[in-house]
Amino acid sequence: MLFSSWLVAGVLLWLGAAAYQDWKRQEVALCLTIPPLLLVTGYRILVPVEGEIVPGGLTVGLALLTLLLSDRWFLFIGSGSVALVAAWFSGPLTLLLVGCWVIATGFFKVGLWGGADAKVFLTLVTLWPAPLLVGTLLSAWVLGNGVTLWQRYGWNSPRVLASTARDLLQRVPATEQQLTYLATLPWLSLGACSYLMLHLGGLG
Repeated sequence: MLFSSWLVAGVLLWLGAAAYQDWKRQEVALCLTIPPLLLVTGYRILVPVEGEIVPGGLTVGLALLTLLLSDRWFLFIGSGSVALVAAWFSGPLTLLLVGCWVIATGFFKVGLWGGADAKVFLTLVTLWPAPLLVGTLLSAWVLGNGVTLWQRYGWNSPRVLASTARDLLQRVPATEQQLTYLATLPWLSLGACSYLMLHLGGLG
């Protein structure tokens, strides 16, 4: 996988800018999310993590199609299922990559993540499709938001989580949910930095 000094430095600067905007404004400029995602996705289609362009690269293209068709549940489920089946025949890392695309898109659809959160997560996983990266990203997100939730609500945190879960089940718009304003990108950035440190230490 790609780990040149210039690439790593660029990724860290990009994450810093996106995380700062999310922390300060709970909003991230589209120029910080869409172009990087399209760039790394195009690269992964032409240079698959496993095998040749067919089926490896084609499978990543199907994952992108899943995101583009996610406005309607039946299209999301149908295209996501086809992408997962194709990924199964491509290899374990491709299956991990496509699975992350489907999960992140699902998180966005139900309001658990914002659009910028999902796109940054997918950009990182598409660039470096590794189980350790996925684990550090999700762990940092859970732990970081757990700490933030406790700082703000204390012992009322379970009640707030229950209220949010009820909103998700009732498909309440994300803008009306109680936890919408929790910044996610700073924690995803921390998870990415943790992964890079572990990789430099020879663990990933």
